[in-house]
Amino acid sequence: MAVSDQGHMSNIRELYSRWRTQHADLSVESTHSCPSNECNIANILGYVDKENVLHLCSEGESIPSDVLYSYNNLYVCLVNLEPHWCSSRCEYQERDEYGYVCRLSGRRCESAISDTWVPQYRISCTSGESKDPKALGEIVGKEKVVKSMNHQDYASRIVFNLLFSQTRMFAERRKYADQRIESERVVMKYMNEETLNKKMACYTTIVEKYIHTMRSRRIFFALVPKCSNAEKLSQIYARKICQFWRVITQRTPFGQTSPNTFSFSTFVCPALYMMRSGLMISNIPVIKRCQLLCTLLPEANTLDNYDVSKPLFTQTKNNILKALRDAVDMYKIPAEHLRTYD
Repeated sequence: MAVSDQGHMSNIRELYSRWRTQHADLSVESTHSCPSNECNIANILGYVDKENVLHLCSEGESIPSDVLYSYNNLYVCLVNLEPHWCSSRCEYQERDEYGYVCRLSGRRCESAISDTWVPQYRISCTSGESKDPKALGEIVGKEKVVKSMNHQDYASRIVFNLLFSQTRMFAERRKYADQRIESERVVMKYMNEETLNKKMACYTTIVEKYIHTMRSRRIFFALVPKCSNAEKLSQIYARKICQFWRVITQRTPFGQTSPNTFSFSTFVCPALYMMRSGLMISNIPVIKRCQLLCTLLPEANTLDNYDVSKPLFTQTKNNILKALRDAVDMYKIPAEHLRTYD
């Protein structure tokens, strides 16, 4: 069952309350103001499991993969113990030459546009992994963990726009209306032929032709799994896209030497369409084919309606194929090492 925004905020407040109870020994300095680079910030992680039970992750524990909802953007200053939920509308954002950065959590916004590795900051932009992949998530001495913008959030928004947005729904309704007109045309043609032959039209034949014509063009609505909601399905595909991107930028020589070629903002859409058809290399499914995407994704010639640049889409897709092909043919990398996800 989907959780409302109010339900999510209630879960976030409960996570902070539980964390505060576990750290009751911490003293509070009410006059403290968090510096932009050096404040001691704790990232509180939590999740809702399949039984709809809220859990607070202990120190060093990561969020499991099979959860209904995850909360990873809750931050607390260890001096004044003030909680902060960091989002794209964060009130702590400050402008710099690379975009907007939250001075409390260190998360950067607009990094998909700037697309630049900034080593002097404790966070990176979207393509930071491709330029300095070992820096992310590493602890250097007593410095804080280097944080990166959540690629999964960005990919999830793009996937949701392509699969479940109002534009997508309107296209499916129009396709349904067009198919209904086509079914009626087929039925009328059959009845006219029977009239010319001086025969009675068979009712069961009319129904059969109508249903067959309606089903000849697959309509998206009836094929979405009943157990999955739109947000959860978008997050599943977003995780797979992030895994695919890391394979291209970290395991292929072309991706390692030319990271700017695979900007994450232009990578998401071509990767999703490649997941629809799949890719086999040496009889090994480097990209597994997803049958559901064959129905969910809109036609590629309608991508302009979703603000997707067709030239960049085609160019990025060709670069992905080139990276995989060169890795296997030129550098003799086994295809098993290029598998994107299980």
